[in-house]
Amino acid sequence: MSLLDDFIESSQQPPNLPSLPEQDVSNQQAASYTSDSSLNDTAPPPPIAKDVFRSIPSSQFRLDQVQFHLPALLQDMVVSNNILIIVLSNQRLLRVDLDDPLEVGEIEWARRPNDGKLVGLHLDPTGRHLLLCTDHGESYYMFHEWKKVKYLSRLKGLLVTALGWNEQASPSQNATQEILLGTQNGQVYETWIEPTDEYFKKEERYLHQVYTLPTENLPDPSPLATRITGIQISKLVHHGQINDHAHHVLITTPSRMYQFLGTANSGSSASHENGSPMFASLFAQYTNPSFQELPGDVDPSDLCVYKVSSSTLSFAWNTAPGIYQGQLDLQASTTDEMIVHPQLILYPTSTYENGNEEASPVTPSAMALTAHHLILLYHQRVKVINCISQQTVFEESIPILLGKGERILGLSADTVYHTYWIYTTSAIYEVVVQNEDSKVWQLYLDKKDYDRALASCKTSQQTNAVHIARANDLFERKQFLSSATYYAKTNVTFEQVVLQFMEKKEKDALRVYLLAKLQRLDSKARTQKSILSTWLVEIYLAKINQIKELMSSVKHTSTYYDGTMAPKGQTAIAHYEQLGQQVKQEFQAFLQENQSYLHKATVYKLISSHGHTKELIYYATLLNDDDKVISYWIEQREYTKALDTLGKQSDLDLFYKHSPALMEHMPRETHQAARYLSHVVDKLHNTDPAVHNALLTLYATQATKDETALLSFLKSEGIDMYYNPDYALRLCNQFGRVQSCIYLYSVMGLYEEAVHLALQIGDIDEAVIHADKPFDNDEQIKKLWLAIAEYVIQEKRDIKRAMDYVKESNVLKIEDILPFFPDHILINDFKASRNKKKRNERSG
Repeated sequence: MSLLDDFIESSQQPPNLPSLPEQDVSNQQAASYTSDSSLNDTAPPPPIAKDVFRSIPSSQFRLDQVQFHLPALLQDMVVSNNILIIVLSNQRLLRVDLDDPLEVGEIEWARRPNDGKLVGLHLDPTGRHLLLCTDHGESYYMFHEWKKVKYLSRLKGLLVTALGWNEQASPSQNATQEILLGTQNGQVYETWIEPTDEYFKKEERYLHQVYTLPTENLPDPSPLATRITGIQISKLVHHGQINDHAHHVLITTPSRMYQFLGTANSGSSASHENGSPMFASLFAQYTNPSFQELPGDVDPSDLCVYKVSSSTLSFAWNTAPGIYQGQLDLQASTTDEMIVHPQLILYPTSTYENGNEEASPVTPSAMALTAHHLILLYHQRVKVINCISQQTVFEESIPILLGKGERILGLSADTVYHTYWIYTTSAIYEVVVQNEDSKVWQLYLDKKDYDRALASCKTSQQTNAVHIARANDLFERKQFLSSATYYAKTNVTFEQVVLQFMEKKEKDALRVYLLAKLQRLDSKARTQKSILSTWLVEIYLAKINQIKELMSSVKHTSTYYDGTMAPKGQTAIAHYEQLGQQVKQEFQAFLQENQSYLHKATVYKLISSHGHTKELIYYATLLNDDDKVISYWIEQREYTKALDTLGKQSDLDLFYKHSPALMEHMPRETHQAARYLSHVVDKLHNTDPAVHNALLTLYATQATKDETALLSFLKSEGIDMYYNPDYALRLCNQFGRVQSCIYLYSVMGLYEEAVHLALQIGDIDEAVIHADKPFDNDEQIKKLWLAIAEYVIQEKRDIKRAMDYVKESNVLKIEDILPFFPDHILINDFKASRNKKKRNERSG
């Protein structure tokens, strides 16, 4: 149903308006023809039989007649923001809110004598401001709250033919803000219209001429060649944000389209009235503006605009050669970049019902632009042209009452709600548009405009079809790398795509395809990702080898590679070196991104089998597998590199594992490393455990058996040690650093182990030192002294010394050590030792 069909159910005529009997319509029409010169034209003769054109039905377009009873002949009509303004021949205006069509407002238009024919009816995008212009240079204004139309005296004498509304005006403001008026002689004026109740105050606050179109070298010397037929004011967009001060102005004449781009002044209407108008600075920089020229004269020469987005406008311009159609990119920085996707759509021909075709195209009397189509109005029919295919997709005759003099007058488009209306002297029709974008993607696809086809897709199936078509097209044109990228986005089977590239021996394209496919896999598909990643490792390695072979096959002075000339100033060798470096960087980036899906042992094996040392080291470093790096350098006898890597480690096991080999093959360098680390610890007071552990390792693994340096380091640390004591003890045990082990046992509170180890090497004095260290544990002290006494009696056979230890320990008694004595020890020896002890006590 049309937007006014709801009105039918309530009434066949506008409420509160006088009803005209049906039998009197013809008389009223005849009378009204003489009341306005616009209706004095002789009605065209009825078409003969051969002029009956064949209709073209469409599921996207249809023509609905609005059942609206007009109280007088319709003279003109305009629609904006769902507000319908109808100008009647009885000097009345009807204002219909299509959201509430039962409320029809009637406005009185008191026209001045001899003000001429109505040639312009301009309704702003908010539907609140209406400007009526005549061919005698008279202009009238109506505000949406008014009941009468007012005369604009400041505009007297201006033959206004086009108007450019200001986007900045909003329903919350009564003013139009700054607007541009285009005249029949090519002049551009700026004005500001605001309704007022003050008797002596004018609605038009000011009127300034801001530009005149150049007249030089016009293809048509007639006075009307510079008449302005359309003005579009748009704000520019910068980084996605609308710039309120930067504007683009599009102005059309019958043969030229001008563009103006720049910054407009800011300020209030008062400042414009007394100073420079807002758009003066923009036009001031254009003496010879750029323009698109399509020679010839056509009337009307409409400029239609459809807002695609905040940064894109679609436009259509009616010219003699055809309809110039394209888009305005409001993010462009120059006028040369502003118009995108331009095309000239030729006027179509129609087919008669008898099968014959028109001899030549006919220029339409009016035009409107939808999202993807052009609506063309002719003498007795309407036609819809698809802008993409340029084919007629809908055509239907408009029934008119020829006997009553009914004529088709025009076509009006609501650029806000995107509705389209055809009106005659007695009827209104709506061109209903529905699902017009349903086939747009296919039309772009047929033209191989893949980007716009993709942007028009509504379903995943459509998107897939576009990607397949694009991939196949690129493959056929042997652009294999690009085709691989798009194949990865399709549902074409993996095997089919791989086979295509392998048959063409396009390994680079296969690599691109596998990479793209890998990126599109879900993170949960670990098995698939692992398989693809491993395959890609092999492909990368083979590519690096291929480049090496090509480098070896060309001369250093050659400027050719693969039968192709190398870039200027570059030899083939240099080219391959650059290419090889690029592939290696890509491979390293691939390893970094996909390391979690790769099997470490397999990748090590693959890289090693190809002999790529740097890539192997990079991968091992990436995995923090320093053990592998150090082992590799040692195997390759690159001891310096191994030592450098080891010096950066904090893993104690690596020092434990690799230091012996490095000490054996690089004793001097290892010693130098020890000196450096000793300086860092002693002089720079470094407390990093990794540094202290490293220095400990170097001391413990030296070839010399002298433990002086190691013991000195351990003792210098004291009880606030920064090295790992467990690691130190394990390392000292491994390399037979017994004295250091004894010290470490003691530091760790393992006094029993320290004493026993000292006794194992026969160092009784060392054992005695550590026996007294458990200060708060007499029982443990006694146990340690007993161990020393037992060792002295049983191993050294030194009874006298054992008895001395009894006295020295302060925890032992003679009875404690008796079990250690041999059976053959004489009692006299024991007595002598005991008497000696008593004498010493008395003398003491």
